[in-house]
Amino acid sequence: MVSILAENVSLSYPVRDHPSPQSDGEGRIEGSKKLRLVRALQNVSFTLSPGDRLGLVGRNGSGKTTLLNVLFGVYPPSSGRVVINGRMDALFNIQVGFKRGATGRRNIQLRGLINGWDARQIAERTEEIIAFSELGEFIDLPLKSYSAGMAARLAFSIATAVSPDILLMDEWIGAGDAAFQEKAKERMQQLADAAGIIVLATHNERLMKSVCNKVLELHDGNVLNFFPTIEDFAKAQNEAKEALSLREKKNKKDAARRAAPQAILAQEPISKTAVTKKAGARKEVLPPALQGVAENLSAIGDLRAELLIAEELANAGALDQSIRYLRLVARTRPRSVEIWMRLGEMLSARDLPSEAVQAVQNALQLAPQNAFLYQRMAEYLLRTGDCDRAREAQEEAVRLRK
Repeated sequence: MVSILAENVSLSYPVRDHPSPQSDGEGRIEGSKKLRLVRALQNVSFTLSPGDRLGLVGRNGSGKTTLLNVLFGVYPPSSGRVVINGRMDALFNIQVGFKRGATGRRNIQLRGLINGWDARQIAERTEEIIAFSELGEFIDLPLKSYSAGMAARLAFSIATAVSPDILLMDEWIGAGDAAFQEKAKERMQQLADAAGIIVLATHNERLMKSVCNKVLELHDGNVLNFFPTIEDFAKAQNEAKEALSLREKKNKKDAARRAAPQAILAQEPISKTAVTKKAGARKEVLPPALQGVAENLSAIGDLRAELLIAEELANAGALDQSIRYLRLVARTRPRSVEIWMRLGEMLSARDLPSEAVQAVQNALQLAPQNAFLYQRMAEYLLRTGDCDRAREAQEEAVRLRK
């Protein structure tokens, strides 16, 4: 019977350098100066049976992708155990295993070998992959002659050629132009329907509620909550919102920090905020209901305050307003890596990967040796369909980590 057992799974790995605000790992850094460990996962336990669709949620760096890699066998756990029953496949890093100098047909064979297919299986699936990718005669040309969209279509067609018993996904993947995106969406849904178990890491709440029936919430590599049904997850979210509302009513000062930014911005749009000079630096004058956040951190221009304000806006569901605010801040802090990096994350969450790429490029101009930024760049480029540049960014991230 198809099943997954994760029992007290922990993952730690050593780092040589001292941590910095630009650290590129997930989890928490601990230990002495001589030996520092990143604790990416700590005592994660759960069991899944046929029909289970588990959604992994949590903020960036909470350990979602790391957990998927442990389940797939990319990383062996430092302690605990993972027991998998059933044929498993993963739909993340679908561009891995391709050679630019080889033809599309040869790349099908190479990726098939990586997937564990034998010669008969590769032969049986090749024509179906070619047909689905719509590459036609281009299949016998070198991959380096393909456009980014053509390469993405080939990668997607190979990655989704087999329906596994257990399917691991880091976001819902797609590829190619608008017409092919519809085909990709249908195939993804077919794979999800056919799989015995799904584990999906996503920031898209609507997607998670449409696919998953259980939710595991991670924070700094720890299990923060496990919800046995999607209804329990929705209920917990509503209760959290109600508790926040009660706290706001009890304390006006806290209400200034937590009030719903949508209503505030409807009355006083950020785009009309005045700009003043204080201590020689430009500072955005915020709506009064949000000024308490900055005042508690000494000054409106304080970087921590600006990041916190953007986070407050996003957490309250005002993602567009958070993006607008970060863009305003970026004008006054054009050399802040943290601001550009956070803006890229917000744009990606808003399904604007091309703009997210530009934000990360601005950050890389300031921190060209930051492996984490190159990793983010690769993720955003993949979502735009630019597999060539995504692969180059991924290779640079790997090089910098060595």
